[in-house]
Amino acid sequence: MTHRFHVSILAEPQALCRVLGVIAQRSLVPDRLDVSRAGDQLEIALEIAGITADVARLVAARLEAQVLVVRVALSSLARMEATEAPPPHSARERDLIDPAPPQ
Repeated sequence: MTHRFHVSILAEPQALCRVLGVIAQRSLVPDRLDVSRAGDQLEIALEIAGITADVARLVAARLEAQVLVVRVALSSLARMEATEAPPPHSARERDLIDPAPPQ
């Protein structure tokens, strides 16, 4: 499934790097990225395919925690055919969703 993130962030020089840094920390690469300036804010729309809803919510929460972020909205885009099965969780996604307890 593809997830779309809409981020409103103050238009500061490091703003875009902060948003992309959150994505990079999860070893993700956006499939689409659109940025426009609206007054004193940047409006960022990015899409990431192949992640679960749990991982998408985790990324959205991390984005909301960034200093310059004003608002984050998350939506899902169903681009799969009804007969296709969703991709299995990768080991990395499983660790993000349900980390193993320390030993």
